[in-house]
Amino acid sequence: MSKDSTGDFLDRLLEDEHFKNIVLAEDKEMLEEFRNAHPEAESDIDLAIDIVRSQQFSIEEELEEDFSQIHDQLFSRLKSGQKLKPEQAFRLPWRKSWYLAASVVLVLGLAYWVAFNKIPEKEVIAQNQGQSEQVVKTNPKGIKSVITLSDGSRVTLNSESTISYPRRFHGDKRVVLLEGEAFFEVEKDREHPFVVISGNTSTTALGTSFNIRHYPDEIESYISLATGKVKVEGKAGGRNEGEILLPGEQIVASKDMITFKKKNYDYKEVFLWKEKVIYWNHASWQEISNTLERWYGVSVEVKGLKKEISYSGQFDDQSLENVLVSMGYTLGFSHALDAKKKIVQIEFTNPK
Repeated sequence: MSKDSTGDFLDRLLEDEHFKNIVLAEDKEMLEEFRNAHPEAESDIDLAIDIVRSQQFSIEEELEEDFSQIHDQLFSRLKSGQKLKPEQAFRLPWRKSWYLAASVVLVLGLAYWVAFNKIPEKEVIAQNQGQSEQVVKTNPKGIKSVITLSDGSRVTLNSESTISYPRRFHGDKRVVLLEGEAFFEVEKDREHPFVVISGNTSTTALGTSFNIRHYPDEIESYISLATGKVKVEGKAGGRNEGEILLPGEQIVASKDMITFKKKNYDYKEVFLWKEKVIYWNHASWQEISNTLERWYGVSVEVKGLKKEISYSGQFDDQSLENVLVSMGYTLGFSHALDAKKKIVQIEFTNPK
């Protein structure tokens, strides 16, 4: 397998049956040989391994295009706490694309639930968690972690992010709260949907993988689908909005739900943070500064910036010093760190 470009190589990996068989067989020796044969693509290989492993779900019948019935069922369950009958479960056939769809993910805007169903967020949680002890995990700046929940689901929690979940799931839903960013690999359980509440959106999964980004200091939230097929609903600008997402698509919603739109996303921009890779694609200085602060646990002070910045670059598990030197050469700034290496002072001397 030759490496034409980073994006092409990732696509080729995900279409290579031999590679997928090696991953699913957990053949560490063969994987190591594969890495040695392609040392320039280590991050792509690790990313492809994660994607392949997240696709091991069995799914059965076609998800209906009309999601109104599904919403009504969830609506009823939220208010009554009753489980759906087995024949009412939502199922999706196995599909092959470069992601290999895994299962159905149904995303409902929490604002829609609150406005039309009169169910406060705390009540939704209380109905499904019972007396189980709540666990709160917070990552400060500069720290990332992987959490395994009691149902076997895995959560990769980004820096400056908080997740709250019960030590043991009870009731007919598995409900967690998120502030910040996390990648979810949900263990399949059709009888107990997995619900992530993040601000004014609620993401409900039966077993799949997806990324949610919801930072308090950012004006928009992002729900990005890696596998499966989803319906996203919410109330935006006084209107009821609904979109069907396929792999490679995301919903971008403003925090006040005034805007609610579907778009395609850059897979590397959304998911590479999990692989210790910083990836910017025409990023503004504010986006760059926020990433550096979260990634390295520092505060960034800047002088002399007189025009808008649009910067693209990728850094694979690099030190702060290496990132700053490279960016400084490209963008025309010098930098200095305080004695404790907690404050980065940047001065633009020759903006390019």
